Amino acid sequence: MTALDQEVTAETYRDEDGAVRTRGIDYPYVTNAVQAGQLAALQIANTREGIAGVIPLKPHLQRIRPGDAFTITEAGFVLNGLKCLCLNTDYDPATGVVRVSFVSETDAKYPFALGQNPTPPTPQVLTPVDPKFVSPPEAGDWTVTPRPPAPGGSQHPSRPTAVPPRPDYRRGGCLKRLPPRSRRGRV
Repeated sequence: MTALDQEVTAETYRDEDGAVRTRGIDYPYVTNAVQAGQLAALQIANTREGIAGVIPLKPHLQRIRPGDAFTITEAGFVLNGLKCLCLNTDYDPATGVVRVSFVSETDAKYPFALGQNPTPPTPQVLTPVDPKFVSPPEAGDWTVTPRPPAPGGSQHPSRPTAVPPRPDYRRGGCLKRLPPRSRRGRV
């Protein structure tokens, strides 16, 4: 174990916290002080990842494994554009749902932790979504074909819009309904 000569911190983090937060960390297999400082800086940056949760996904996404990074791209979803790091997956075969535990992942923390960039990364934030807003259709999704009116000036639908009623039959003088087609059998 190698002792560090100075604290590992960033002034931005110190200003956000309002004071110095100290915590000792042991890296038993690290013998180089520079590498221990880089690991400590990365661990500090990881604690600043503020978005975490569990998201249900479709069964074909059970290939996501802990340690995998993925980006959610779903317009209108509050997590749209968020890069995530998978912490755990749980597949329920009865419902076909894959639950992925995740934490947000910021790529800029690695150059900061390695000393390549002196400024710590800004954490990702969520953009609220208005649930009442429905995005308009893309160009080409809808086509409108005008149809001239029928003789007499009225319009008739091109397909029937109502299901015709099922006929009744008489048995023993009473008006009875036929059983549903799936239950019909021999009498």
